[in-house]
Amino acid sequence: MELTNKNETGKLMDKFELIWIKTPKFTGEQMRTIVATANDMLKKRMKPYPDFSNYVIALMAFSESGRNLDMFLNWHNSLDKVISGSTKRYSNYIEDVAGLFASNTLYESSSTKWVASTGDFIFEFDTVPRIKFPKMDLTCYAKDDSSVITGVSGYYYPLSKSFIGKGGKLTWTRAGLNPATTYADILSVTVDLTSTEWGTDSAVFYNKQYFKDPLKGKIVDKILANVAPEKATYPRFYSYDLKLGIKEIVKDADYVGGFSQQGSKMIGSGTKEQKATLTFKRNNKLF
Repeated sequence: MELTNKNETGKLMDKFELIWIKTPKFTGEQMRTIVATANDMLKKRMKPYPDFSNYVIALMAFSESGRNLDMFLNWHNSLDKVISGSTKRYSNYIEDVAGLFASNTLYESSSTKWVASTGDFIFEFDTVPRIKFPKMDLTCYAKDDSSVITGVSGYYYPLSKSFIGKGGKLTWTRAGLNPATTYADILSVTVDLTSTEWGTDSAVFYNKQYFKDPLKGKIVDKILANVAPEKATYPRFYSYDLKLGIKEIVKDADYVGGFSQQGSKMIGSGTKEQKATLTFKRNNKLF
């Protein structure tokens, strides 16, 4: 929920009155915490719009999400620490948390949206607020397409709009490839949530059609608009090993060199020092 102008603040307060007075959704302990937080905001001379409006939106989203008391208290403990900083950061933090409570959204702009598959998260504070996800699927939606990291765990940092995680898997289904035979295990990853592009230099790639053993390398994924699977150039994997051997990469030809998977296409690569080679044969003899 996002307010588009100050006049909507009054309508918002009418809705909040329903869950505060007429049909209370908060316990006595929660109410006392809310009042204390509001008083702290007044001491910082925060404004009805957008500061208090964002807080009320977050409270309403919390009440509708069915979260427990521990999460409420941990969230407000982090608010107590963040309020010592700038008013803008505090208000933005509250707005981001409202998105989490309402729809598991980590970040949303007019063009990009990052969403967790679960509401199972824990508020923590380690010099800055962070939100721990024990395990989730992290999805970026943009340009009528999506990129998904499945089974990743890690920390969401609202103030820097970033996620730092480990584990997880990326498949090439967007490029029309079988996820059982072409995929990458992610060892660690840092994601800028304001972007539709992400990557990691710590991945293990599997293409079981061509390689018996997994390959170490880096991944880059980027969402592009209106790309058919057969024309997809993402996700991309680049091997660190530049001496990979693929026998019969095409009939009567063996390949030695680096390897990249760019969407649906396999691409060979090399350097000036380590060039890629193709060796051709005729009747099983070098040609």
